[in-house]
Amino acid sequence: DCSSEPSKSAFRSAMNGIDLTFRAVLFLVLMGELGLILAEILRRVLADKSYLWAEEMSRLVLLLLTFIGGALAYRAQHHSAITFITDRMPQRVRESFAACFDVAILIVSCIVGYASLDLLVINWQSVLPMLQWNAGIMVIPCVVGMTLIAIFAIERIFTVHKMPAKISGSV
Repeated sequence: DCSSEPSKSAFRSAMNGIDLTFRAVLFLVLMGELGLILAEILRRVLADKSYLWAEEMSRLVLLLLTFIGGALAYRAQHHSAITFITDRMPQRVRESFAACFDVAILIVSCIVGYASLDLLVINWQSVLPMLQWNAGIMVIPCVVGMTLIAIFAIERIFTVHKMPAKISGSV
């Protein structure tokens, strides 16, 4: 179907743009954390003092790297996969299992993302003690990460597994 080629290309470009944007954000966050660590070491050595807010900032960086980095790893297929059972199955069964796993990942990421919204609302009422930032900022990486995982699962379902076409019987 030639008419769907431009839309597939646009979809792929959009997904690559999202991926690249979040990779750039994580790179900047990681470089900032490294700078903070170096500044913290220098301050301790030279002034025998410490930045009290550095621990809260490091927790935020860890959350960003974990949730957003995990979503990017899922899209790039750099996640852990235990395939010793499915490797022994016929190709068609393996493909079906892979599609089911991606659907399960979509469902779980939507559930966790939705549940994290309540946590966001609860934390939005608090303030981080040292940074004096809204504590909800510590939940945002989870919400964004789960959203990205859901988007990337949808991408895999439509592009890798071609689910709608397989369901309708056109493939």
